Amino acid sequence: MRKVLNSRIFKIIYTVFVIIFVIFIGSFLAFNIIKGKSIFGYRLYTMPDNTMVNVYKKNDVLLVKNTDKSILELGDDIAYYGISDGLENRLIIHRIVRIDNSNVKDILFVTQGIKIALPDPVIHRKNIIGIVEGKVPILSELNQFLKTQIGFFILIVLPLILILVIEIFKTSILMDLEKNKPDLRKAQDRGKHEKENKE
Repeated sequence: MRKVLNSRIFKIIYTVFVIIFVIFIGSFLAFNIIKGKSIFGYRLYTMPDNTMVNVYKKNDVLLVKNTDKSILELGDDIAYYGISDGLENRLIIHRIVRIDNSNVKDILFVTQGIKIALPDPVIHRKNIIGIVEGKVPILSELNQFLKTQIGFFILIVLPLILILVIEIFKTSILMDLEKNKPDLRKAQDRGKHEKENKE
């Protein structure tokens, strides 16, 4: 085992593995930190449910663009926070099915999920976060897999266990070397004395 851990190939593979894992964890944490925050007029959200399942699945990562609410049209998919009927402060991503322009000061919107029979409560222009540009394919697939038990185990738990086990082995080998150093010194000193006595 010591030979394997000290081999150059193993050290390179292990270092690359740790770097990839750290980048993955860092990206995952960064995604969760920036989720919902506007960066250059865009935000990332995860689809909260399966109400738009023919277009977006639950846990898909969606790109939402800040937009002028007055140019929204029927059929646009939008993100907003609910304001009534038990949907208060809940992220909703649904399709616009009706627009009421009768009040110039405040345009009203009615949205509906593809898989829902009834429309959502009316929302005001100010409640809308932005228009959904689409899903981010690689992030969506990764997030879908990560949300499963096996995905979480393979991508998070297993690499952590592997790194921990290897680090424990490396530490125990170093401790053995430290313990054996005095014995090595004694053996070297003995060898010197024997050589001197022979001379």
